[in-house]
Amino acid sequence: MTQKKTRYECSIYKNRPKTCIEYPWNLANQIFFDCQFLNEKKDDLLSMEDLLEKKTEEEIGEYCVECGKCCFYGPAPCSQLNIIQIDEAPTGDTNA
Repeated sequence: MTQKKTRYECSIYKNRPKTCIEYPWNLANQIFFDCQFLNEKKDDLLSMEDLLEKKTEEEIGEYCVECGKCCFYGPAPCSQLNIIQIDEAPTGDTNA
């Protein structure tokens, strides 16, 4: 059975306002508990440099696009966000 995967893609990524570019370090929107920028103790934010020691820029971007919580659910949801449903091939055991 095919599953749907949701992606939250910014329609103005290259022309984002300063607030978006500086997020999450400017705390302009809610920080979610599963945000990749939270440190292990969940009490402070990692810098981009710190996160780049653990992940590539591509992995960081992919995580954000698949999560989208800060853009979609926060107290200031973005009207420039494209929400895309993608069919994803099933994974795991195929035995019924």
